[in-house]
Amino acid sequence: MESAGSSASNIAAATGLVQVILAVVMQTGLSQLWSMLNGQQIMVYMPMFEKLKFPASAMIITKKLIDIATFDLIPTEIIDE
Repeated sequence: MESAGSSASNIAAATGLVQVILAVVMQTGLSQLWSMLNGQQIMVYMPMFEKLKFPASAMIITKKLIDIATFDLIPTEIIDE
């Protein structure tokens, strides 16, 4: 499950990066980028609802999505050292 979450995180990061590059090159589609980020942030907040129960496998993937939604893609510990 950890590897599935990691690969899902990598795919989502790559998709976002490709979207940003295409938006800059084509100078269109920024609304699509913001809509994608908005939808992702809403998905990340779903586990905060107390009445919803999530299985452990969904929480592993959600933790990876939180890193992407908060733009915590580059480990800053390496840079600080």
